[in-house]
Order: sequence, then C-alpha cells, then structure tokens
Amino acid sequence: MFGLCNELEFLARATGAVNVVRFQNGELHGANFDGAGFVVGLLRKGHSLDGKHILIIGAGGAARAIVDALVGEPIASLTISNRTPKKAEDIVDKLKQHYHDIEFRAIDALILDLELADFDIIINTTTLGLNDGDPMPCGLENVKPDALIADIIMIPAVTRWMKAAEKKGLKTHAGKYMLDTQAELIGKFLGAF
Repeated sequence: MFGLCNELEFLARATGAVNVVRFQNGELHGANFDGAGFVVGLLRKGHSLDGKHILIIGAGGAARAIVDALVGEPIASLTISNRTPKKAEDIVDKLKQHYHDIEFRAIDALILDLELADFDIIINTTTLGLNDGDPMPCGLENVKPDALIADIIMIPAVTRWMKAAEKKGLKTHAGKYMLDTQAELIGKFLGAF
C-alpha cells in the first residue's frame, strides 16, 4: 500500500509503511500512527519523556515507528537492542545523520542485562510476550527502581514480563494505550477532508 500512495505523512515516509490510507481528491494519502500512538499514550498516562534515557528492544517496523516518534520529543538518549545487532546498528546510523541533540547507540542483546540500570524507560517492541512460554525481552534484576517498563503487546493485556515488573514494584505501561490513542489519531486523519 505504501507504494500506491500519492502523498505520505512524515512518519509513513520515515518508517516506509502505512497503516491507514484515505482517498481524497482522487489521490491516496497514507499515514502511520504506530509511533505517534505509543508516544501520545505515554504522555497521556503521565509519563514524561523530558531528558529520559530510553531503551527499545527490537528493530522491526514497530520499533522504527516508535523511534521516529520519540526523536521529536525532548529525550536525552535512545538505545536500540536487537537479537540481530546489525539491524539495530543500521537504525542508529541513520538517526545519527539527522538528529544531533540526542545520543544514539546500538547494544548487543547478549550484554543487554548488564546495562539496564542506564535506562529510565524500557520498551519491548518484539513479539516476545504474545505466548505464555515466550522468554522475557530482558531481565529485570538490574533495572533501576523508578524505571518504566512498557510493552506494545496488546493480547495478553499484561504480559508475563509486565507482571514480573509489577511484582518487583516497577511502573508499567501496556500496549493497549498505543492502540487506544492510535484509533483516535486515525479517526482525526480520516476526518481531515
């Protein structure tokens, strides 16, 4: 669908994907609201992004959409970890070319647990958590006590990883907030004729 659109919103161009299209004046206008939905959902739940050090686990389409929305916020740093380190490195290399006020880095998933204390917000953008037997996206032993654990998984509403975080007394943010906010943003986009 991306290739069929005559006009693309910024986040659709940045991610290379659309998740909503409207037909206007004989043309297709595409947009992607995954990242914006996630960020607006965080802010509406009272989670500040100002000066935060953020870790994103995963480097797929959802991760790219969230990254592209986060760089428009006053964050201090953004780190991406992926089981295939090259994917995380490629995203970071592109970000460094365009954004100079944010510190970017890629980190190998094999050493991730050693560096968790560096992050204020940890976001799982992988599919880990969809099934009961899935491993956790990362351990929680080294996470700082005031860190926010966020997931984009919507079903189950509370993943095993989030349950473990809550049991440890950590703040959590569920994937449903991304969808709730995204639906509102999509409605506005479709009504903007």
